[in-house]
Amino acid sequence: MKIWTIRTDDNCSDQLTVFTYEVAADQAALTWCQAHWLKEEPCPDDWQSAYDQIGDCEDFMSCDEHELDDTNAIQTVIISAKAQLNDLIEQITQMRVMFRDDDGRIQQAIDDAESWPKVSETAA
Repeated sequence: MKIWTIRTDDNCSDQLTVFTYEVAADQAALTWCQAHWLKEEPCPDDWQSAYDQIGDCEDFMSCDEHELDDTNAIQTVIISAKAQLNDLIEQITQMRVMFRDDDGRIQQAIDDAESWPKVSETAA
C-alpha cells in the first residue's frame, strides 16, 4: 500500500499531511508552491519545478512516497481511523447548518475525510 506525505515548515509551524492518492499530494504540493511563489512570471504547473525555482531558505516543503506493508497493525489503524473520521464527518454535518461555507472549506474537509475509507479497499 502506498501513501504520500507532505511536510511543510514555514517558521510558524511544522505540519505533516498524509495522502492516499498521489494526485492529491501533487495538488497540495503545487498549492503550497503557488502560495510561496514570489516571482513575476507565473508559477509552473509542476510542483517540483516550481519548488526548485522558489529558492526560499526560510520555508521548506517535502513530498515523499512511502510503501507500507499490509499488516494486521496497518489494518487496525485503518479501521480505527475510518471510525474516527466517520464520527468527525457526522459531527461536522450536524454543525454545518450553524456555519456558512462560502469558501467551500467545510465541504472540502468533508470530501478529504470521506476519501480516507477508500484506503481499506486498496489495502485489502
